[in-house]
Amino acid sequence: MPAKFIGGRMSRLQGSCDKGSLIEQTDMDACIDCGVCAEVCHFGARMVDEALKVDRDKCYGCGLCADACAMKAITMVPR
Repeated sequence: MPAKFIGGRMSRLQGSCDKGSLIEQTDMDACIDCGVCAEVCHFGARMVDEALKVDRDKCYGCGLCADACAMKAITMVPR
């Protein structure tokens, strides 16, 4: 299968996958807009220009953003 761009990263997907039972929840007061979460998001759900923007429709609930957040501003909650 050819490589595809997903969230600015190359990925070799073997078909599609379902969104998980969890979704991100970001405490914007705790967020410092560092962009680390956007760097690890494979689905393009998190972007940082001047401030973090989250597109929850693109979130697959993998939790990589929550693991990467040094401020612990992101938690995973039931979808």
